[in-house]
Amino acid sequence: HASGDAFGFVQLASTEDAYQWGGHKIISRTTSNFTKNANDTLGNVTGLSFAIPASQVWAFQVFAEALIGATPDIKVALTVPAGATATGLATKIDAAATQSVRAADFTTAQALVSAAAGVGLILSGVVVNSTTAGTVQVQAAQNTSTAEDTIIYAQAYIMAWRIA
Repeated sequence: HASGDAFGFVQLASTEDAYQWGGHKIISRTTSNFTKNANDTLGNVTGLSFAIPASQVWAFQVFAEALIGATPDIKVALTVPAGATATGLATKIDAAATQSVRAADFTTAQALVSAAAGVGLILSGVVVNSTTAGTVQVQAAQNTSTAEDTIIYAQAYIMAWRIA
């Protein structure tokens, strides 16, 4: 069963790391580091996903502390149910500045490349789902395969809410 708190958050029975708020907001977090080393193949970031019902529109935000080297940089994408579309903004934060790309299609890799090493990652956008319910899943990899760690640290989180 689910239990609530004074702020209206309800902990879902399916996992202790997922919550809903007002019946439509999900907060899920990573519980371990996601690491890529000499690997530019996109992989699922466990914990950064949410279920999306058929024929609904959801907004999302991802916040992550990260170790992103200047040479490998990072690329991100989403997997979505068949027929869904995803658009948004991907941002790499480094010590000197931020670098953002508009994701006209978040299901294709979005490269975040800059001369400086990164310390964080922010993704935001909208998923317009068709008639197939499923899961929206964040993926990441090194943009250039390099023998150094690219890490999304534990406690990264995703928030998502229905907007239509």
